[in-house]
Amino acid sequence: MLVSNGLVFTFLENQKIKNIFAFIASALKLPGRRKISDKILPKFIEILTKSITKMVQDDKIGVTAVFDKLN
Repeated sequence: MLVSNGLVFTFLENQKIKNIFAFIASALKLPGRRKISDKILPKFIEILTKSITKMVQDDKIGVTAVFDKLN
C-alpha cells in the first residue's frame, strides 16, 4: 500500500494515522519505518525476485529478466 500509493514510510508514524488505525482496528499494530525499510521490504523483494525468477525459468518462449541488487 505504501509503495503503490507513493507514501513515505513515516506515514505510519503520523499520530493522526495511528489514531485512525486504532479506531478501525485496535488490535492491529502498525510497523514503524525502520521495520518496513529494514525487514519487511527486503523480505518482500526476496519473495518477489524468487517469484519472477521462477516465472522466467518456466517461460517456454524465452524472456530475459535483469535485476539491480539493492545492497
